[in-house]
Amino acid sequence: MNDELDAKLVAKYPKLFSRVTHTEMGDGWFSLVDELCAQIQGRADWIIAQKIRTDPDIDIEELQPTVAQFKEKFGTARFHADNLDSEMRGAIGMAEAMSYHICENCGNKATISTKGWIRRLCVSCSEIKSK
Repeated sequence: MNDELDAKLVAKYPKLFSRVTHTEMGDGWFSLVDELCAQIQGRADWIIAQKIRTDPDIDIEELQPTVAQFKEKFGTARFHADNLDSEMRGAIGMAEAMSYHICENCGNKATISTKGWIRRLCVSCSEIKSK
């Protein structure tokens, strides 16, 4: 993503992006990544609140998920993070599957482009890339 979109994600989800400050994917997947981060951080906040009730001395940093990498690979989004539970992993799986249908450049409905790298592009972006 461009630097401005990466900065928005880092500012909005500083706990998730404590180790990584950029993504390696197209701008068209910004909304997908933003929604995924909201789901993961919301779930993490709930888990942390539950654990603090039973053990006020718990190390919160051990429970906080952190992004290791957001990237494009083989034409779909890939999300790698630590300290995930099964619900968070399920949200990641859903987001990765959804990226298959979203243009990585503009966010419109995608078709596949196989000229060179495998990419998820809409018809318009595919035509621009082929020129």
